[in-house]
Amino acid sequence: MVQTAYNAQHKIQWHWELPSYLVTKSIAGGIFMLLSLGSMFGSFNFDSATFLAAGFTAMVFMLITTILLIKDLSQPKRFLNILLRPQWKSWVARGAYIMVTFTAVAGLWWLLEAGAFWNILPADFVAGIRPIAAWIVFPFALGVVIYTAFLLGQAEGRDMWQNNLLPFQLLSQSAMVASGVFFILNLFVNFPADLTALLTVLFPASIAVNLLMTFAGKLNSFPTDTAMLASREMTHGKFRNHYWWGGIALGHVIPLLLMIAFAPALPVAVLATLVGLFFYEYAFVMAPQHIPNS
Repeated sequence: MVQTAYNAQHKIQWHWELPSYLVTKSIAGGIFMLLSLGSMFGSFNFDSATFLAAGFTAMVFMLITTILLIKDLSQPKRFLNILLRPQWKSWVARGAYIMVTFTAVAGLWWLLEAGAFWNILPADFVAGIRPIAAWIVFPFALGVVIYTAFLLGQAEGRDMWQNNLLPFQLLSQSAMVASGVFFILNLFVNFPADLTALLTVLFPASIAVNLLMTFAGKLNSFPTDTAMLASREMTHGKFRNHYWWGGIALGHVIPLLLMIAFAPALPVAVLATLVGLFFYEYAFVMAPQHIPNS
């Protein structure tokens, strides 16, 4: 994920790390977006135990994201160079700073909530600044989720990635995996009833919306022959099984059917969504790289 690689004509620059990183940062950013929205607009209540469990999980996935990013760059020194010598026109640098800032402000919010939970800080004080923290964290959480759409948009010659729907699709993907992870956490931490009710709607709805946007993107006319060839490579070529059986069937159809037909299988539905999204992202990232730019 370095700027100099954008013009590579036939080299496969990105491999499994980028699809994995797309999933992990969607979880991290999505969890804090949901927590922030709940605090900003009072759409649901959550206690300290809920926040600490969800926030810690998000931080773990953000750590995994950082490890994947550094591995993708091959040398940790490259990540430091991006931070210390940023090229601000590049979304590689912008994305790195978005992730660093998100980790800092979200981590600070988590520490404040932990201080209230363990009676180190006054609970009233933390409750009072919670909405302020939410308004600060939310834009960076959103940025973590969607900035990759603009990064991929800078990849010259990878025309299939030049898609105006991509930021919105990343947002819906984040909603479905983050709400799914919330459901898994609910097996260990008792969430407030209004949060559980919201998740019960958000998880299947976001899966359905993302499925519709996935197909909508295929119905649009392709701007170039290269984009059309890359799309065919993804859906009918080398990556067709990743796309149809992994991304569509495992990641969308099976979770929806399980939610409708057998609600106790919800953890299986969540796992299917996570694995299926990885397969979809793998096809999405790899297919355009197998099409020569010329």
